[in-house]
Amino acid sequence: MEDMITCVSQIIRAVTEAIFYFRRQNHTRGYRCSKQALALGEAYFEKAVQVGFQESVELLLPIWKSLLEATEAGDEVQLADIYEHQLLNALYEIQSCLLENFSGEPITFWDDNMALLEKKDAGLYRTLKETEESTEREYAFSWALTGDPVLKVNTAQGTVQLNTAVNPWQEALSFSEANLAQEQTKYSVIGFGLGYHVEMLEQQISCQELTVIEHDLEQLRIAFMYRDLSAVLNSEKVRIVYAKKAADYGKWLNPTEQKTVCILWYPSVKTIVEKKLKEAMENYWISGNSAKMLGLGLEANFEKNIRKQDDNVDVLRADFYRKKMILVAAGPSLDDNLDSLKKAQGKEDIRMVCVGKVAAKLIKYGIRPDYLVMIDAMHGTNWQIRGIEEAGIPLIYLSTAASTVVEAYKGKRYIAFQEGFEPAKEEAERRGVSLYQAGGSVATFALDLGLCFGCERIICVGLDLGYPNSHSHAEGVGHAIADTKSLRQVEGVDGGRIYTNRTLDMYRIWIERRIRDVKGTVLINASSGVRIHGMQEKSLEESL
Repeated sequence: MEDMITCVSQIIRAVTEAIFYFRRQNHTRGYRCSKQALALGEAYFEKAVQVGFQESVELLLPIWKSLLEATEAGDEVQLADIYEHQLLNALYEIQSCLLENFSGEPITFWDDNMALLEKKDAGLYRTLKETEESTEREYAFSWALTGDPVLKVNTAQGTVQLNTAVNPWQEALSFSEANLAQEQTKYSVIGFGLGYHVEMLEQQISCQELTVIEHDLEQLRIAFMYRDLSAVLNSEKVRIVYAKKAADYGKWLNPTEQKTVCILWYPSVKTIVEKKLKEAMENYWISGNSAKMLGLGLEANFEKNIRKQDDNVDVLRADFYRKKMILVAAGPSLDDNLDSLKKAQGKEDIRMVCVGKVAAKLIKYGIRPDYLVMIDAMHGTNWQIRGIEEAGIPLIYLSTAASTVVEAYKGKRYIAFQEGFEPAKEEAERRGVSLYQAGGSVATFALDLGLCFGCERIICVGLDLGYPNSHSHAEGVGHAIADTKSLRQVEGVDGGRIYTNRTLDMYRIWIERRIRDVKGTVLINASSGVRIHGMQEKSLEESL
């Protein structure tokens, strides 16, 4: 029975890889995996007949006939379709049946894996061998539909599943495709998990050096016990590093020094016990994934926006220099400051800059900001300017902002080029203009703009970066917060604790770093949310 479970699992892996490569029209590798799947299938038929599991053979034979015909015809699309929509489902059904009737102990690989590890890394070998088994939290072992191990870890925030319970190989292939960069050969991966993603990264030609950093010895121990890790442990490419303390992660999170791309297996990050380290990892993961998700969209927006020939934002420097800038963000406490903002508008020594999300709200309330700022690259954000396209308020936008939204805005527009985006850097150099720090949000970009322009003071309104009174944003642009289980608690402006999420907390950290050494500009937080160290805390009336 064990042999059959292993054989089916191997077939599923080969089929999964065949589908992956055929769909990407890498037919050479697709056929290689297909050939392996077919050979394993023939071996399975013999085993199934020997043990009297004839039903599984009858289930597979018609599909096998179709596969052989598609292979002979050289029809890669049909071959991938049969694998994906017929064979995989049949194999899952067979594997479930085998696992239900399996009464023995799970197959273990500890001795073989440890023998390989001793040759590869004597230090890690001793650590794994000599450290006592952890009883601090629960680790739940089960099976995926493929017949491969699945591990769940109980944490203070709930149960974390380290890999999918359907097809870990498919998940690992998707991960490797999403994270490998053609121009890079060296990678560090935070989180070993059960090692599926490590195996898939290792077998990619473009990955020449792979360092895997893991903090949880118990996860490693379980992986070494129940997974055949020979491909990883025999590979000269792969090194496994045990990170005992937070400082051990430091150099791997700095790709500029290491000339490596650092990627995170996020389920492993969620199991980190040390709060500050976990939050730092989550922030790193969020920032990296945001850039990936925007990807090509940024470049498409950029190309269209630079063709508009709008003035560069640098020409506004004199209009802001030594003035008081009111930065109006979209946090819940904005509602408490609307009357004060109405009184402050239009004064010669004040420049009111608002984020796109609340522009229509301010105008409806009778407040006319001096500038509107937008950076969002998503084209669905056109709602922010709907009805105010011809309000006559100048728009400052980032070079990668949604081109359709920029195009729809009929007032005066100013383009800004940001650091960290190579095409913007090149265009700024060509035009001889400045680069600005975006910081990830429209409010952080507006703050950087005010600092670069030499404002006498910057007063932040609605920059709550959290959920005072359990609301996400000002009335009309947000919603009530009901579930706080996944949120963080941080210091509020009143000295108490306030809920926030990972992304908003990342913006707080960015702002505190950005303003740490600022001289010549007074920074005031006139909001009611999270405490931002380095800013004075005053009301808007006191600040003016």
